[in-house]
This record gives sequence, C-alpha cells and structure tokens, in this order.
Amino acid sequence: MSPGSLLNALDRVPSATRVVIAGLAHRGELATVETKEASNHFIVSILIGTGILAFALLTGFAVTFAIAAAVWHRDDRGLILGLLTVAYLVSACGLGWGLSRRLRAWHPLRETRRQLCEDSECIDGLLPGEDSTN
Repeated sequence: MSPGSLLNALDRVPSATRVVIAGLAHRGELATVETKEASNHFIVSILIGTGILAFALLTGFAVTFAIAAAVWHRDDRGLILGLLTVAYLVSACGLGWGLSRRLRAWHPLRETRRQLCEDSECIDGLLPGEDSTN
C-alpha cells in the first residue's frame, strides 16, 4: 500500500465512522421495533395455543360423555369410543402440525438482518480494499 493510498484511506475514516455509527443507531431502533413485534407474535401464539388446548379439552370431555351416554346400551360401545379417541388424536396432530408450521415460518428480526447486510456491503464498497492502489 502506497503512502498516498494510506492517507486517502485515513481521510475516509472519520466520515465512514459517522456513517457506521448513524447506521448502527438506526438499526438498533429497527431491532427494538422488530423485537417488540416478535414478542407480540410469540405471546399471541402462546395464547392461541392455550385457547386451543382449553377448548379442545372441554369439547372433548363434553362430546365424549354425550357419545358415551348415547351408545352405552349398545354392545359395540368400545369400538365407537375407540374411533372417537382416534378422531381426537388426529385432530390434535393436525393442530400441532399447524402450530409448528406457523412457528417455522416466523423469522424474527428479518428486516434488521437484511439491512445490516446491505450496510455491510455499502461500507465495503466505500472503503478501499487491501489490493486497491487508490
């Protein structure tokens, strides 16, 4: 690296530092907003899951007792209640699959990460590389 290019690079350091600090402050604000959104998403998902669980349990008890009372006089009541149990199991698996898809599709701080990558590329473009002779 020649002395001229070294001086040129040193001249850019204060302005690059200001740009980096301003960018990081802005990205910090964005990260705060996205963290709050992520927290809200998580809380809503937990509340939905809890509501699903509570209502599924209550409905399951009520339906099971109603069906048991309706078929108790029959000889095949064990088969009917067994099929009902399988239907409950399939419903629970479907709900669990839906919740797992929802949580897998969630990408917290996506915009902050994207913008930090763009900032890094921009700063790399502003600062001369080691093989540059400018």
